[in-house]
Amino acid sequence: MPPAVVRMSPRMYRTIRLAVFALGVFAVGSVAAQEGQEGQEPQEASASDAGTDSAQDPETTDPTAPTGSVSVGMTNRGRVLHSVELEDAETLRVKRGSEDARWGTAEMVSMIVTAAEAVAAAHPGSRLNVGDISRQGGGRTRPHRSHRAGRDVDLGFYLRDTERDEEVQSDRFVSLTRSGRGRNRGHSYSFDVIRNWALMRSLLENPGVAVQYVLVTPSLRRILLRHARETGADSELIQRFGEVSARRSGSASHRSHFHVRIYCSNGDRPRCVNAPPFHPWVFTTAAQVEKATREYREFRPPRRARSRRSRRRGRMRRRGMMRRSMAMGSTRSMASRSMTSRTMASRSMASQTRASRTMDGRAPMGDATSP
Repeated sequence: MPPAVVRMSPRMYRTIRLAVFALGVFAVGSVAAQEGQEGQEPQEASASDAGTDSAQDPETTDPTAPTGSVSVGMTNRGRVLHSVELEDAETLRVKRGSEDARWGTAEMVSMIVTAAEAVAAAHPGSRLNVGDISRQGGGRTRPHRSHRAGRDVDLGFYLRDTERDEEVQSDRFVSLTRSGRGRNRGHSYSFDVIRNWALMRSLLENPGVAVQYVLVTPSLRRILLRHARETGADSELIQRFGEVSARRSGSASHRSHFHVRIYCSNGDRPRCVNAPPFHPWVFTTAAQVEKATREYREFRPPRRARSRRSRRRGRMRRRGMMRRSMAMGSTRSMASRSMTSRTMASRSMASQTRASRTMDGRAPMGDATSP
């Protein structure tokens, strides 16, 4: 039987020739490379190569890189560079559940430590209960909308045992009523106004940090202000606390802790952006207020422009809702009209029956005089 003959088209023939040529070139190149490696002696790295490698090392590229913390952006849209960890001590501890959010700016951590030490110095044995600050590196810290730039912190109240009337150290936040009392796990607690005012005084008198505001429920704020006036505190300090703790959105929900926010430090600007309010003891001149306001307005992202497709979808959605509401309304109106027509028809039939009975000399139905 003669062998089968395979007929190739010119295109297939050219493809096979190119493939064979490529394989030959690859084989010759690999053989030459092997011969060159066998005849070449290994060489040590030169000084210039070593210098190039060291210059590309990320740790030595910028020896003047900042090593301190930097708060970037705003507290609800920002992050922290080189954040500092708040460690437990005899005067403070991070509460359970906030271990992953114990990072903040150097100024924030220093302020917390200083305030806790000041309260413990005046009231030995006191220990501040610290909640969330920010995650390492900042960013979203659930369930908060803020706490992203290392400039927010939740500080638990100093409490007293109501039954024994003594200072206690709670390991959790205790929600209090308007009178400053609360219960947790079978224990009765009350708001320790003396130690909490000492905490607020230390925060406001810190020369290296400027407190922007303190969120706390209005009833406890009034208790603190009353205590400050009765004990003869400085009028300027009382005024500052009144302004930073003025009622704002979210104040009423802070019944178990203080929410403290600080302004950007001078070293973090302009990467760090302050939001209103701008207190006069921090921004002393009109130029400073104008500059801070301009930075805040420039940082706020503009409202995203809606595309033509999204606008069309919105119109179609609204039209569909209107059609459905009109259809439901027409259905209800038709049902009510049909019920009204049936009622009127039954009434007319009853009146006609009554009239026919009267004409026949019979008493209408339902008459007491009927036989």
